[in-house]
Order: sequence, then C-alpha cells, then structure tokens
Amino acid sequence: MFALHWPLAFVLTVIWLTMAFGLKISSLAALVTATLLPLGMFYVFGNALVSWAMVVIAALIFWRHRTNIRQLMAGTERPIGH
Repeated sequence: MFALHWPLAFVLTVIWLTMAFGLKISSLAALVTATLLPLGMFYVFGNALVSWAMVVIAALIFWRHRTNIRQLMAGTERPIGH
C-alpha cells in the first residue's frame, strides 16, 4: 500500500493501530481496515484496475478471517495479549 499511495496507507495504518490497541481486538481492526481499503482506493484512483484489485484483496482478508468473524459474533474472540 505504501508503494501505491503512501498517504492512504498511512491513514489505514493509523486506523488499524487505533482500533487494535484501543479495542484490543486485532481481527476486528483488520476487518474494518480491509473494508476501508478498497473504498479509499476508489476515492484516490477512481474506477481503476488497482482499485478493483483491492476489492479482491479485501474479500480474501474476510475469507481468511471467517473463523474470527464467527468468534466476534459469538463474543468469544480473544483480545490482544491473551
């Protein structure tokens, strides 16, 4: 991300850090950031191929976090540090 557009990457990093250490749930921070990633790319680059690539990457992140999503919904997701 930093190679594509460092200001957007910086903002997304700050969002992830704030959520991860504020809420102490890394997976939730990752999912929120993965949602914002393609939105930010469409804002910066418009309807470009790179923006659509980020939609695919965000979908893969959600797929990899499917167990975490179930745990978040059940209220059993472990916080950072446990």
